[in-house]
Amino acid sequence: IDALDNRLLEIEVPDIISRKPRTLRDASGWKGFMLSHLVVTVLYSMFLCYLANELRSWLFHYSVPVLFGILPPAYFVHYTIFVSAMVTLNSLSVTVIQLDRIKCQLDDFYKAFERFYGIENCTMNVHLLRHLTDVVRRWGML
Repeated sequence: IDALDNRLLEIEVPDIISRKPRTLRDASGWKGFMLSHLVVTVLYSMFLCYLANELRSWLFHYSVPVLFGILPPAYFVHYTIFVSAMVTLNSLSVTVIQLDRIKCQLDDFYKAFERFYGIENCTMNVHLLRHLTDVVRRWGML
C-alpha cells in the first residue's frame, strides 16, 4: 500500500479535479492483501469511504499510472480494459461502433474476472457491467 500511496501523492492534479487524492491508507480496513486481489481490495475499500468524485478521479485519472508495474501484467491489462470502457461510456457521446466494441470488451472483462479473482468475487455488480452498453443504447450516456 505504501508504494501505491507514494505514487498517488506524486501525481500533479489538474485544475479540473476538485479534490486532491487521499491516500489509500485513508480507506479503512487496510491490513494485508494478496496481490492477485489488489484491485478488488482497493476498489472495495475505497468504495466504503471515498466520495463519488474521488472514485471517478481514481478510475479515470489515477489508477492506471498508480497500478502500472505493481499489478502483474495480465491483471494490469485486464484492469485497463475496464477503465477504457468506463471512460468511453462516461464521455459526452459515443458511436454505435464504439458501443459494439465496448460490449465485447466488457464481455471479455467479465469472463476473465472469474479466472483472475475467483468465482466468489463475481458478484451481480460485476455481471451487470456486461449490460452497461444496453443502458447507454436505451437511455443515453452514463
